[in-house]
Amino acid sequence: MSAGQGFQGTVAQFTDAEGKVTEVRAQMDQNLSTLRDRIEATRAGWQGEAQKAFDHVMMRFDEDARGMNQALQRIGELLREAGSKYERSEQQQQEILGAVNRGFDALG
Repeated sequence: MSAGQGFQGTVAQFTDAEGKVTEVRAQMDQNLSTLRDRIEATRAGWQGEAQKAFDHVMMRFDEDARGMNQALQRIGELLREAGSKYERSEQQQQEILGAVNRGFDALG
């Protein structure tokens, strides 16, 4: 990808990349959920100021997990959009070439 030129690739590459990002996002969500459950299981051991600190850490954990999820979701959306735009551009170019060829054919 060149600076300022956006994504470059085939529709299949964009579709494949989007699928991989979606798969990574799902795996990350599952791993973070498992980790959160394991950490949450220690909650009973925290009291007083330590409990407040624990709650704060868990709140940040949840916020960061949501942020990562949203970032990956947006990356997937951008890949899907790029693939769609690429496909539309390819179709438009084919239509233009077809029109040019028909024009030359008409000229003889």
